[in-house]
Amino acid sequence: MQLEDHGHNAHISEYSANSSQIASCNYIARSFGVRNGMFIGQARELCPALATVPYCFDAYKRISKSFYKIVTQLADETQAVSVDEALLDVSNVVEHKYQGNAEALARDIRQKVLGETRCIVSIGIGSNILLARLATTKAKPDGIFTLDTCTYTGMNLGVRELPSVGRVVEETLACRGIKTVADIRAIPLYSLKAICGEKTAITLHNFSQGIDDRALESDKLRQAFGADIGWGVRFSTQREADNFVARMAAEVCQAMVAAGRVGSLVTLKLKKRQENQGKPAKFLGHGICDSFSKSMPLSQMTNDVNRVSATCISLLHRLAVDPLDIRAVGIQIQKLNSFDNAVSIGEMLAKSKAQTANDSDYNVSKPPSAIFELPSASQLDMDVVNELPESIQQELRAAMHQADNKGGTKAGKTPDISPAQPNPSSSKSTSGTANKGSFGSRRGRPRKLAFPASNIKPERSKPNLLDSFRKLETMDSIIPSQLDGEVWKHLPVNIRRELVREYVKSKPASIVASAQCEVSPTAAATVIKEVETGPKPPVVPEYTGPMLLGKHLMVDIKLLVKEWTGSSSDGPLAEDVAEFADYIDCVVRDRDLVKANIVLLYFKSCIRSDCSAWQAAANIVANKVNQTCMTMYKAHLV
Repeated sequence: MQLEDHGHNAHISEYSANSSQIASCNYIARSFGVRNGMFIGQARELCPALATVPYCFDAYKRISKSFYKIVTQLADETQAVSVDEALLDVSNVVEHKYQGNAEALARDIRQKVLGETRCIVSIGIGSNILLARLATTKAKPDGIFTLDTCTYTGMNLGVRELPSVGRVVEETLACRGIKTVADIRAIPLYSLKAICGEKTAITLHNFSQGIDDRALESDKLRQAFGADIGWGVRFSTQREADNFVARMAAEVCQAMVAAGRVGSLVTLKLKKRQENQGKPAKFLGHGICDSFSKSMPLSQMTNDVNRVSATCISLLHRLAVDPLDIRAVGIQIQKLNSFDNAVSIGEMLAKSKAQTANDSDYNVSKPPSAIFELPSASQLDMDVVNELPESIQQELRAAMHQADNKGGTKAGKTPDISPAQPNPSSSKSTSGTANKGSFGSRRGRPRKLAFPASNIKPERSKPNLLDSFRKLETMDSIIPSQLDGEVWKHLPVNIRRELVREYVKSKPASIVASAQCEVSPTAAATVIKEVETGPKPPVVPEYTGPMLLGKHLMVDIKLLVKEWTGSSSDGPLAEDVAEFADYIDCVVRDRDLVKANIVLLYFKSCIRSDCSAWQAAANIVANKVNQTCMTMYKAHLV
C-alpha cells in the first residue's frame, strides 16, 4: 500500500543532509536505482530531481487503521504483517459472495481503500501464503496478480526470493552451486538436509514445490517489547550511560503499560566499537562493532519502571563495557503475559477474539437464588447431619418442619432429625439434593423448596475432599500461647483462618458451635487477643505458604488432587470446589504463580474430559484465579 504520488519522486527522511539515510522511497525513485537505506548524497547522484518529505506518523496511523478496518470486514481471517501489509484468508467470501472470482474481491478491496484513504493497494492471490506473497511482488506497484503452482514452478526465481532465506542460507547454498528455486527442486531432500539442516531443508524443499502448510495467525500476540538506538550514542562517563539506559527502560515500560502487558525476562544489548576502527561512514553512526547481550529473569512479571530500570543498569554493569566504546543500546522484555488490551494495528485483531474466548471460558455467573429439592428425613444420613454446624442443623429442621406442615409425610408424622437422636432408618449412601447448579446426583422423590443458593450446602452424596484425605491430615493442635503475636500479624489471611479453625476444634462444644464453619470476626478477635497476650516462643516456625488440608509440599498437594479427582466419576461437591479454588487463590495472592499454574494444570490433567461436572468445576476454579490475577497482575494465569 502506498500514497498516490502523482508522478513525483519521493523519499522519507528526517533530515535532507547528504549523510542522512533514506527510510522509504516510492517506485518512481526506485526506477532510478534509489533504494531504502541509501545515503541521500548517493541517491541524488542517481536521481537529481529527488524530493524529500517529512515523517507523518499521525497520517500513517490513521490510514493504517482505515486499511485494516476495510480488510477485516471483508476477510474470513486476517494476519497483520505490518502497518500496510496483511495476509487475508478469503476462501468462504470468494465462494459464497463472488462465485469463486477472487480477482473481483481484490478489485473491491482496492476500490474501497482508494476511496477512503487515497492509497493504492497491490494484491497478490495464491492458494497459500507462499504463493500469495510472491504474487504480491509481481502485482506491485499498482495491480493484481494471481499465481498458481503450475505458473510458480515455471518461474525463474533466486533462492533469496523465498521467505525465510537470508544471507547466510543463500551463501551456504551458493557454495554448493544452488542459486535458484529450480536448483533446490532438482536436489534430493537428503542432500539438502546435509547442506542446511533438517528443518530448513524440509521448508526449502516444500517451498520449491509451491507447498506451504502454514496457517494464518490472526490471534498471535506480541511476544516482546523493546527499544534499540544505534545512532548518536556517545558517552563520556558511566553515569551518562546509566541515565540513558534508565530513560530507555522507561520508554519500554510505558509501552507495556499502555498495552496492558507485563514480562519476566529483561535483555540488554550493546554494540561496542571495534578497536583500530576509524570513524563510521555515517555521522554519529555506530560503525563496525562487536555485539554483546545479557539477560536476567525477574522474580515476578512486571512493567514497573523502577524494577526494570534497576535490572537494566545492573546488566550494564555486568557487561563491563567501557562507556566510551558503547555505540548502540537495546532493551528487550520477553516472556510476556497472555493478556493484551492494546489497540494498535495487528494486536487489535487478536483482542476481540481473545475477549470472546475469555468471556465464554471464565465469566461463570452464579444465580442469586435457586430451587433446591429437599429429601425426606428418612433419606438423610444422621452421621452427616450431626457433623453440620448447629445453625445449618436448625435451618434444616425448620425447613423439614415447614415442608411437612404443607404436604405432610406418608406416615403422617415428621421424623425426628435432632442431632442427639440418630435416625435408624437412614442410609449410609446419602441421596443427592442439588439442582443443576450443584454437583450431586438425584435420588428418591424429593420435595422442592426455594432457598437462597448461598445459604444451602449440597448434601454429601459422595466423599468430600476432607473425608478422602483425613488420613493425610496430621496438623497438630494449636496452642495460642505458642505463637508470636507479631508473627501472627504478618501471616496471610488463609493461614490465620486455618489456625483459628484448628484451634476452635480443640475447644469445648459451645465454642465450636459459635465458631461455625466460617470463622466469625468475634472468634478471630478472641484468638488473636489470646495469641498476643501469651508468652513468645524462642523459635518461630518457618512460613511454608498456603496449605491445602494441612499440606503445602507439591508432592502432597498432587496426591490430594489425584485422590480427590478419582473419588467420584459423577463430579465433586460444591464445597470441595470452593475449598480448592480458595487454596489456588491464596497461592496466587502469595505471589507463587509457578506453583499455582502447576497445581491447576495437574488438576485439569486428572479430571475426565467427558464429565461435565468436573469440567464445570475446573472453569469455576480458573474463573476465580483469573479474577485475582487480573486484579494483581492485569493478566490471566490460564
